[in-house]
Amino acid sequence: MGDEIGRGATGIVYSAKSTETGRTYAAKKLAIEDASINEICVLTQLKKHPNIVEFRESKLGRDGETQVLFVISEFCPLGNIGDYILKQQVDVVTKRNLAVQLADAITFLHKNGIVHCDIKPQNVLLTGNEAHLVLKVVDFGLAKVLTGSENSVNNLSRSYMKSAVGTRFYLSPEIYQCLLNDQPCHYTSSVDIFSMGMLLWAMFDGLSILGSCQQDRYLTPFTGSETDPMPVAQALTQGNIELNFMESEQDVRCKNLVC
Repeated sequence: MGDEIGRGATGIVYSAKSTETGRTYAAKKLAIEDASINEICVLTQLKKHPNIVEFRESKLGRDGETQVLFVISEFCPLGNIGDYILKQQVDVVTKRNLAVQLADAITFLHKNGIVHCDIKPQNVLLTGNEAHLVLKVVDFGLAKVLTGSENSVNNLSRSYMKSAVGTRFYLSPEIYQCLLNDQPCHYTSSVDIFSMGMLLWAMFDGLSILGSCQQDRYLTPFTGSETDPMPVAQALTQGNIELNFMESEQDVRCKNLVC
């Protein structure tokens, strides 16, 4: 087991090297509970997609006297998208390409009946190189899985979920209001689309909210009136992404990201 490389919603992530191949992987240490079982269930049922982290295996282990679960997945050496963009000079064309990759990943999840529920910079990692960045969505500890007749894009957008999960600033208004007023939640897969909109707005507008240590500075989510998301619209004019993903009303928000 190597150094700590990140922390997810449900566990700590370390680098780990295979004794057989010498290849480096990411090993997420989880307590054995419902959230960790949920994450493994999501990862094992996902088909391979270039913008979803590749799951390798899960193993039982020990942390002192406590039995824990390790989820082994591909290693993304460039870190998360927020820290990378803040440290590197990333041009608009590259950002646009990353935006399309993220939209494709979320669309793929929704088509497979999965709502991520925690899209944010720390859960969007990068691999590849400066000339060809490849985006990977990670951390499915909070994900919701729908099955049967609900498992389609149209039905998924109408299927309501109730547990309030996510990360502030990237929370959709409907979840934020539930938490603020201590009320039951009532939301759909469009929460992922709103969170993606927030991430892209921050990414194209150069906000320091992208950084891993800056989120506590921003306690109120965007609701459609506090600021202007036009940098995103301008940046994506040559892309193929719908632009109404930051609508405060979930029924108005676009259902599918990729045209």
